[in-house]
Amino acid sequence: MRQAVLILGMHRSGTSAMAGISHLLGAAAPATMMATAADNPTGFWESLPIAGINEAMLTALGTRWYDCLPLDTTAVDARSRQLATARCTAVITSEFADAACFVIKDPRFSLLLDLWLPAFAAMNLAVAPVLALRHPTEVLASLRRRDGMPPDIAGPLWLHYTLEAERLTRNRPRAVLSYDALLHDWRGSLERVTAEAHITWPVPIDTAASNIAAFLRPQLRHHYAAPRAAAAARPPIADWIAETYDALRRIEAGDDAGQFARLDQVRADFAPWRARAPRVSDADATALLVPRTIGSSNAAGGR
Repeated sequence: MRQAVLILGMHRSGTSAMAGISHLLGAAAPATMMATAADNPTGFWESLPIAGINEAMLTALGTRWYDCLPLDTTAVDARSRQLATARCTAVITSEFADAACFVIKDPRFSLLLDLWLPAFAAMNLAVAPVLALRHPTEVLASLRRRDGMPPDIAGPLWLHYTLEAERLTRNRPRAVLSYDALLHDWRGSLERVTAEAHITWPVPIDTAASNIAAFLRPQLRHHYAAPRAAAAARPPIADWIAETYDALRRIEAGDDAGQFARLDQVRADFAPWRARAPRVSDADATALLVPRTIGSSNAAGGR
């Protein structure tokens, strides 16, 4: 069976690092990749057409990548789902041809996985989700540096992506991979991810070891958070972020007991907050629509 290594997680959380490593382990990269950038010189490993489709899906659902508006993909009608499945199947074929193993990465999958699963099933693909996790303080600092995104937007957004990525992949083989663990012990982390997500790499880890070590350059990490540092957001968001991050680090360490209940409680508490939260206006969002986040021009190219 063909295998899709699916990288999920909040923007700026190490998703590109795991995608690049997957390619070094033999997973095919997309045919039409985003260009490298100063803030990500080793590459995004992200398909422009797939990101465009995902941004178009979010727009159709009344939101964008930078808004924590609650999503209800179950409300999508049957006809629209059929069209989405056909479109997703076509783009997977065009981007990965008949590759036996490929890496597919876009943080928006954290929100839209339900709409892609029928396409994966129709193509008889085994999906191996890997949830990239990075200390939220570092993520918020990175988003402020890259996009000028303030904590009042970035904090809820971190919760939105992280909670949804966990919920949509729960009860299936998957792995949580923190950026800290990857940089501290990449070999042990990859061996664990391989086992937990049931991944069969075309290239053995030992064979790719020197290339992986060269790829993971610690100097590319620009933001560090103290182990117990709180996210730079205000309560109650800061409290929910801390609870979510701790629960996922425990899941990563193999301690699942009680963690799902903790995450479900945060999700329940967060839901009414974000239902009342003000939306990010077009004026506020202008500075966030940098080209690689798939603005209107790139999204059209992905149709």
